[in-house]
Amino acid sequence: MVCPGFRPEFLCLTRCEKATPDVPFGDRVTLEEQRGPKPSTNSSLQKETHMTTSSETKQIRRVITGHANGKSAIKSDEVLSTYHFKAVPGFEHTMIWASNGIPNLSDEPKADYPSSVIPVPGATNIQVVLFPAGYPAGPASQSAVIDREAAAREYLERLPGLAETFERDQPAMHATPTVDYAVVLEGEIWLEVDDHQTVHLRRGDVVIQNGTRHGWRNKGGQSATLLFVLHGANQ
Repeated sequence: MVCPGFRPEFLCLTRCEKATPDVPFGDRVTLEEQRGPKPSTNSSLQKETHMTTSSETKQIRRVITGHANGKSAIKSDEVLSTYHFKAVPGFEHTMIWASNGIPNLSDEPKADYPSSVIPVPGATNIQVVLFPAGYPAGPASQSAVIDREAAAREYLERLPGLAETFERDQPAMHATPTVDYAVVLEGEIWLEVDDHQTVHLRRGDVVIQNGTRHGWRNKGGQSATLLFVLHGANQ
């Protein structure tokens, strides 16, 4: 099954269900490697963290364009590895692309993992997050065994800049200085804002988050996959 493509000028996103070998986040398995010779690439999106494997892992193919000898060209075509949280079973994160500020089209595109997943004003990033059923508490069968301290450490390691904004007494509630475009790719999820106001979102729904305090809740029985585009904003 292939979900609808997301194709801005510099990135083509599709989702596929074919599993790949266990590789650390940021190592990519290109389609050409699966089918034949490896294409040349000069980007290296890497984050040295642990990753578990799953036979049902849904992967993201990323195509990056650029310029070569004055002409448009495909700079890389690769399948990204998804990070699976160990302390929060079923919670998954993929950083697809991040800019450090207003892009300069004369620069060679780079795919480095950002030092903060919250972009500075003028910068952007695009991420995909899978929220397991029961998030943030987890399914009833697992919530009692989740190590909250280990989860906090893993959040800090994997999601620097964002992890520090999570409220300790209100699970998953946070606010960031960003304008976020959130697209529900699969499943259903609930968005909570102040005064416990919630809205139920389904596949295809879009949220424009304007720096507001909020939290994501998966009250359903299946996982939910969301695509986020974050824009750094002035406060």
